[in-house]
Amino acid sequence: MLHPLAYQYNIIIILSSQGCALSRTTYYQTPLYDLTVDKDMNQELHGTGHFEWMSIQTDEDEHSIEMHLPYVAKMMQR
Repeated sequence: MLHPLAYQYNIIIILSSQGCALSRTTYYQTPLYDLTVDKDMNQELHGTGHFEWMSIQTDEDEHSIEMHLPYVAKMMQR
C-alpha cells in the first residue's frame, strides 16, 4: 500500500556528476506549475567557490533536467 509523504520539501537541490553549475534563471516551467529558483541560495552556493554560473544558453540546451522537474514539482506540491 502506498502512503502519502509525511513531510514537505521546501528546497530541493539537483546536482550533476558533471560538475556543479548554478542557474541564472528565476524559474523553471513545468506542466504543473513554475518552480522558483532560490536566487539567495544560489548566491550563497556560488560564494563557496565550489560552484560556477551556468550560461542561459547552456541552461536552455540542458534537456535531462526537463525529465526531472515535473517530478520535483509534484513532490513540492502542497
